[in-house]
Amino acid sequence: MATAKSKLSSNRGVVGASGCGEIRQKDDYYTTGNGAIEKLEDVYSLPKKVWECACGNGALSEQLKANGHTVYSTELYKRGYGTQGVDFLKQKKMPDGYDCICTNPPFSKAVEFINHSLSLVSKRKGVVCMLLKLAFLETKSRYDNLFYDNPPTYVFVFVTRLKCYKNDNRDYNSSMMPFAWFVWDNSVKSDAPQVWWI
Repeated sequence: MATAKSKLSSNRGVVGASGCGEIRQKDDYYTTGNGAIEKLEDVYSLPKKVWECACGNGALSEQLKANGHTVYSTELYKRGYGTQGVDFLKQKKMPDGYDCICTNPPFSKAVEFINHSLSLVSKRKGVVCMLLKLAFLETKSRYDNLFYDNPPTYVFVFVTRLKCYKNDNRDYNSSMMPFAWFVWDNSVKSDAPQVWWI
């Protein structure tokens, strides 16, 4: 079972959001820089088996493996990693033995990815972790279509900017944008998200 580490128990807060106005890559393909998983697991323990459902070039999958996880990696497009040609939004069930989805989803489909993930994982112990821009907290449409009924359990905000690489181009990174891990943990009963800094 995933558990938040003890120092989170009494910490709640409110965060602001900002972003930049750049044009996104065609398929929202931004690979994840090093340290994303390590920073998350400094404060939160992911389940042992994780489905990375938009694995891209395997950046997050490899970080998860380095942290001792068994990872099922799938990807819609041909990125040269994992099982390719898998449309996550059309999947009907979790892989056998898995109850955690952890990914950096295409931002334009993030609400769909989250809602679909929540429909797939166990209502009792499932975990969904999404790496998103902090600005994802904004907008009435996200509130109406996601947060009103399914607020995250935790929001883990990076205190230093995490690098994400547009189209996996290491000469171009979006470190101007603030990121956070949004975590839905069905084993934790909470009326409001807990916010922590990582």
